[in-house]
Amino acid sequence: MSRWHVIVYCPAYNAEKTIGELLERAAAAAEKLAAMGAFLDSFIVINDGSTDKTGAILQSCAKKFGFLKIISKKQNQGPASAVFEGMKSALAQAKKSGPLASAILVRMDSDLEHQPEDLPGVVSPIIKGQSGLSIGVLPIDSRNGLAAEWFNKSIGKAEGMEFLGIPIQQFDPGFHALRADQFAKIYPRLLKLRPIFRKKYGMDMLLMDFILFVLAKRSGSKISTIGLLPIQDKFIKKQPASKLLGYWGYHKKTTEFLRSI
Repeated sequence: MSRWHVIVYCPAYNAEKTIGELLERAAAAAEKLAAMGAFLDSFIVINDGSTDKTGAILQSCAKKFGFLKIISKKQNQGPASAVFEGMKSALAQAKKSGPLASAILVRMDSDLEHQPEDLPGVVSPIIKGQSGLSIGVLPIDSRNGLAAEWFNKSIGKAEGMEFLGIPIQQFDPGFHALRADQFAKIYPRLLKLRPIFRKKYGMDMLLMDFILFVLAKRSGSKISTIGLLPIQDKFIKKQPASKLLGYWGYHKKTTEFLRSI
């Protein structure tokens, strides 16, 4: 019997080009998890009001994969809301699955920049007892654009050193694993901080992943970092300067907020 229950939560919006392949590859990764003594308990996809064929593809996949659980929103509410909905559902599922200390909550994206083949590697430090939080670091290279490469490596490293004591050469990594019992202690704090952040800055807490890391660090969780597979060429997205400027704004607000709490 597998000791560990792995519960993935994954926001998706207009992901018809990737969601089917993502789940197929997750099913293959589940076999490798099983060899490590881990069971892919649930793969929760939050369909955030998609207007393409994402919903229909998910319904078709639900007939094939027993681990798939679908949360469907009628209207798009944005990535922050989808991630928080995923956190809530993943924690609820962990409580149903058994002792929280034997469950691992994994957050990843649906666009296949994050590859399901990395699931075993991301949860491995927790299974081995090396850490309670495992952060997957995506290698952002020149294929994403030189500005994006510099931004991720420089800003990610600076944030990581200041708040986590370790260099993380990616901006706000969105592929990570946290032991459920540790998540259950941090989650209420994160929920309380969200409206405070919104009131202070007039926007939602879009870098909730990094804030989660900092709360985990402050609560005593040991942290590991894992290098992820490079993004496959067909899933590369070049970030325009305007988007990077927006990320810079999120970075400034988030770091200011973290220094104040």
